[in-house]
Amino acid sequence: MKKTLLVASILGLSLIACKKENNSTTPAADPELNSLKMDESRSYTYLASNSDRVNLSFQNAGGSHTITIKANNMKYVLDKKDGDQDSEVYERNGVQAKIKKDSLIITQDDNVIPLVLEKY
Repeated sequence: MKKTLLVASILGLSLIACKKENNSTTPAADPELNSLKMDESRSYTYLASNSDRVNLSFQNAGGSHTITIKANNMKYVLDKKDGDQDSEVYERNGVQAKIKKDSLIITQDDNVIPLVLEKY
């Protein structure tokens, strides 16, 4: 329950600071533009240690590389800041998400929320 509230509060704070954005996306010409070779035409589900689910999807439109994180009926958009073949870092308004092949780590201030990729 604590982690659910923590995820909601972290993501809620970043949403308040964000400007409203246009939700329309353009399909990516190359579905594998990210360094991790994740299929950008689909969404990924990550699980917290308390079994809460977080949905992550990629958007690549006009040279802008962002991810959208959906959790607890809220939506957050983060911009790509850095990346290599093993990980990618996205950030906006003090919220950072580091994606590795099977994990997603969301950080805001001193709060760290580790998540693992749900296996299908």
